[in-house]
Amino acid sequence: LIVLDAMLTHMSGYEMCRTIRERYSFYDLPVLFLTSRSQPAFLLIGFNAGANDYVTKPFDTSEFLARIRTLLHMKRSVRERLDIEMALIQAQIKPHFLYNTLNTIASLSEVDPDRTRDLLADFGSYLQSSFDLRNLDQEVPFKKEWTLVQSYLNIEKARFGSRIQITTEVPDEAIFDLPPLTIQPIVENAVRHGVLKKIEGGHIHISVEEKDDHALISVRDTGDGIPPLKREAILDGTYRLGIGLVNVNRRLKNAYGQGLSIDSVEGTGTVIRFRVPLKQDKEVEG
Repeated sequence: LIVLDAMLTHMSGYEMCRTIRERYSFYDLPVLFLTSRSQPAFLLIGFNAGANDYVTKPFDTSEFLARIRTLLHMKRSVRERLDIEMALIQAQIKPHFLYNTLNTIASLSEVDPDRTRDLLADFGSYLQSSFDLRNLDQEVPFKKEWTLVQSYLNIEKARFGSRIQITTEVPDEAIFDLPPLTIQPIVENAVRHGVLKKIEGGHIHISVEEKDDHALISVRDTGDGIPPLKREAILDGTYRLGIGLVNVNRRLKNAYGQGLSIDSVEGTGTVIRFRVPLKQDKEVEG
């Protein structure tokens, strides 16, 4: 939590708060303003700059501490809710997916033992990654998330064969952290609600590109597309038929201040993108 005086030497507290909000959300880093001006207009400026609450000077110590406790309690409550939603996503691994995967493994075991072993390894990796306790962390290494995506796609390819065509542009040296279970739900959405909606299937392309200050992750499919009203409901959090994309969008907003970008043409396909800020303290080799 930051306690910020509205009047600073070299820049105003309002400017400082706006700078903070470019990187941290209301929930990740609460800001409590100290101000000697209690007029509504000045308080409104503080809230518009991104303040969570304010205390007017001179302040009472007990009130000051009470407001701090309230903001910290809010921060913990939001974190607990996100943890619960993450557990719900893990619990959403549908029984028919497990059942069908096991059936596929059983069928392959009779005709292709080598491929059966590979698929069992992918299935084990998928389950291990899905229920990893590190998924409750705020961020995990990209490599961990990518391993989960690859295991999931290998399973679906074994089940649906040529109906799913996959291409990727992912650099081997991609090293950055991102919120757990972000790419995999987007890819699963592209498979189940995208290409598999068409009898002939379709193509999914996944790309990861590291820029100067961010990584751009993109998942493109040639499925049926997402209707405009559904896109809006996903992005504003009111979509209730599934929590996958809604949850990813909310967690990205909480972490980085911006969520998913969804471009879609019905009958043609969808591309979903999001950005992950790169840490500026990476060591640069000379």
